[in-house]
Amino acid sequence: MRWARALRRSSPALLAGFAIVAAAAAGAGTSFPPELPSGAQRTIQRDWCSASSYTSARQAGGLSKLARRNLAAAEKVALAHPRGCRRAERSAPRGGEHVLPPRHCPTGALPLRHRAREHAAAAAARFEGRLTRPVVVGYFGRIAQVRHQCGAMMARHTVVVNLSLTAMLPSASLSERDLAVSHVRGHGWRVWQVLH
Repeated sequence: MRWARALRRSSPALLAGFAIVAAAAAGAGTSFPPELPSGAQRTIQRDWCSASSYTSARQAGGLSKLARRNLAAAEKVALAHPRGCRRAERSAPRGGEHVLPPRHCPTGALPLRHRAREHAAAAAARFEGRLTRPVVVGYFGRIAQVRHQCGAMMARHTVVVNLSLTAMLPSASLSERDLAVSHVRGHGWRVWQVLH
């Protein structure tokens, strides 16, 4: 399943949590991400930020009840965060990076400069890829976790990017992602830890 690829990129604690949620979903007869018919999938993958894409996808027919719920929830997030949606859509590649973050405090993190949030958001979307249909919903929370793990200086050199992985909606637990992103000397803007 596609969600399994996303799980491989996560920390062991997240893997366990996602596995529990996925098992519960499987027990309830649902699977994530909800399957969309190929026509609807192509429409949404091209542009998951405009209302017209969701209208077209719904008209494709053959949608399960869960797929309809997914499209409704995803549309709501995309329209509530238009700039974050476009930023992520522009940056997300077809497959994602598929590289596990190192899960330790990076060395050589540079001070945050002008447009740090934009660069960090682009790196977060590249990390996730198009299949999850990421939308940047904020830059808040969990910096205390970074400070606790890596110190105050690393916290000052980190942007926490909050994403909604709209392909995983309506599951709140699977769709919320917080990523620690820094500009690392010699490596550019990189996701170095999945915080949630």
